[in-house]
This record gives sequence, structure tokens and C-alpha cells, in this order.
Amino acid sequence: MRRRTYLIVAVLTAVGTAAAAWASDVKVEPAITVSEEYNDNVLLHPQNKLFDYITRIVPSVRATYFAPLWDWDVFYSYDYRYYARETTREDPTQTLNLLSRTRIIKDFFFLDVRDDYSTVSLFSTRDYAVVGPYASQYLTKQNIFIVNPYLVFRPTSRTEFTTGYQYRNVWYGDPLAIDKHEHSGYGDLAHQLTGRVTLLVSARHDMTYSDVVDFTHSTFLIGPRVEYQDLSYAWCRIGASKFSGYDADRATRPIWDAGLLYSAQSVSMRYETGRTWIDDALRIIRREDRYILAVSRDVQRTSLGASFSYREYGIGEYSDERKYSVMLSFSHYLTERVQGLYSITNDKYQRYPVGEPNTTTIVYLTDVRFNYNANETLTYSIIYRYADSYSHDVFIDNYHNNRIIAEVKKVF
Repeated sequence: MRRRTYLIVAVLTAVGTAAAAWASDVKVEPAITVSEEYNDNVLLHPQNKLFDYITRIVPSVRATYFAPLWDWDVFYSYDYRYYARETTREDPTQTLNLLSRTRIIKDFFFLDVRDDYSTVSLFSTRDYAVVGPYASQYLTKQNIFIVNPYLVFRPTSRTEFTTGYQYRNVWYGDPLAIDKHEHSGYGDLAHQLTGRVTLLVSARHDMTYSDVVDFTHSTFLIGPRVEYQDLSYAWCRIGASKFSGYDADRATRPIWDAGLLYSAQSVSMRYETGRTWIDDALRIIRREDRYILAVSRDVQRTSLGASFSYREYGIGEYSDERKYSVMLSFSHYLTERVQGLYSITNDKYQRYPVGEPNTTTIVYLTDVRFNYNANETLTYSIIYRYADSYSHDVFIDNYHNNRIIAEVKKVF
């Protein structure tokens, strides 16, 4: 934690120093959020429900700096929570999002550095953080640090080729989670065949190291991207994936990345499908096959949205979990200053663990919010959130949770 504090101080000092010399290119935006919450089941327990009154104070700062050769974008927040009835221990959390881009040689040689520190779910397929930040038994600190030097070649006006090296370090605060680091080489080619058709080619080789297993992973994708009208396009890339030294999957597997984006004056629709690999705190890496459809419509003071998704998780061809999600959202400005927002999400989790009984869990999440925008920098909010989890097979997945929150946010 001390090392992270030094990094934050160094970054903000550098940005502050730059502000003196490049005032027109720097923006520093401090903010503070204060809220009071009533929570009737802090630990998400099926029977032993513990309620509490929770005071949260979240100071934050966002700083951006843009110069001809160097850009910074930094966000930091400190989340302090006080539990009046001491239902759980006080556990302040920090969030840091850092992006630095250095143009070592203009339009040719770049260096990107990223650092993302936050609290995330221990389970890659189920995000407990959306239910509430108080269920610490399901959450862990995570830090992802990336260093990425790369070159951009433009041999013709229609062709761009990017190649580089990436170092990626993933650290978790929970002792049960598995830390890892990766060394990757990659190449991406975009060649414009016609005015609206572009050929996309990607190749990547990852070497992953952890205390549990070391392995390599190679992927290759190729296919077209077609812009069939302004702001609307379709794409389809297919290829193959190969692991080496990973006992869970040594075969060559097909992979894909395809979709359709349609955008009009007030309506947008996006469909995408693909196979990728995601970080898993308890299993190092997991395969995810996704199928997602999202539709939204904006008319004057009202916005409507809906999304439907299906995901499969596993290693190799065997899928050990499936997730079905439906989300509906609605927002409307009642007046110029008062906005109402409503969303409801239904998630269904089906698990097929090897050698164990199959299980199903259904979770409903409801979020109702009213914002009063006093001015451009001050917002008052009243929020109600409800979570309902049910499972015939898993006892701890049966719980209800009501949260009522009064919140004030001030941006300086």
C-alpha cells in the first residue's frame, strides 16, 4: 500500500508541476461524494440478516495533461465507510486508473503505461461488486499494471501495421487468488480494400507465469470490417487459438469476433459475439464465449435501453458455467434539473462443475434513482437498490437486500 501511495503522490506531483508550465493543457478536477445508507442485509446472508447505517465519504481527483509528446489521464478515489452498528470491519478502499502515453517518435514509436487498482469480485463470472461493496467475503483488491511499447508503420495511405511488446502484471489482495504476469508480442494489420471495406488481421503470443502453472497462448484472427453507412458497420474475424504447457487445454481451438453496429438519429443497436479469455482470480484464466444484443433509443428528455446476453465459461470445449442476462433501463428528465432513472436486471447462473451436482441461481437487481442537479458541479441523489437471489441448490445464494441511500456529490 505504501508503494501505491508513493505512485499516486508522484503522479499528482508530476501533473501539478506540468500545470505550471502548460496551464492550457492541464485540467485537475477534485470532487467529493458523501452519502448515508440504510442496508438491511450487509453480509448478504440467507438467515442471519444484519442491518446497519453506513456513512460513506469518497474524495476523488481526476487530472489530465496533454502535450505534443506526452499525455496523462489519472483518476484516484478513496472510499471510506463507517458502520454505525459495526456489522463488518471498516475497510477503506482505493481506486486508481492511470494512463500515460508517450510519443517517443512522432506518429511512429509509442509507449503506453497503465495501472488500474480497484476492488473486484473473486468470481470472474459473477460480479458481487454490483450488489454492494460490503460483502467483503466475495471481493478482493486487484491491481493490473501494463507497460506497452509499440511501433506504427504506414507503408501506404491504405495500410497501417502496429506491432509491439506488452508486459502485464495481475496482483490480488486475497491470499486464495492467483497472481500472474505475462509477456506478449503482437501485430495488428488494417488494410483498406475499398472506401468502406477494411481487412483486419491480428496475431498475438502470450507467455503467462504464476505460482501454479506456466504456459503460452497463441491466437490469430482475420476478417473484414464493412462500414455500410455513416456510424454503422459490421465485422467478422475468425481464427484459431493454441495453448502450450496448459494441461486444461492443449488442442487448437476455433475463435471468432463478429458483430453489427447500427446507429441512426435516435436509435442504436449493437450485436456482438466472440470467444476470448478473461482473468480469473481463482483459476488464472477462463474461456468466455459471448453473445450480446443491446438496443437503445433517445428522444428529447427520455432514454430507453435493453440488453440481452448469453455467456459460456470454461476451459477447452467443456463449459462449466452459463450466464443468461436481461437488462432494461429507463431515464427521464422530469424537469430541467430533476432526472429519474430506473433499471432492472435478471441474471441466471447455471453451473456444471466436474464431479459435483449441477446448480442454478437466479438474481434480480433493481435500481431506482432521482437526481437533482442544483448546478453543473453539485448533485443531490436519492437511491433505492434491491437484490433478490434465489437458488434451490446453493443455500448461501438465497438472500434479499434492500439499500436506501441519500447522496451528495460536489465537483470543484
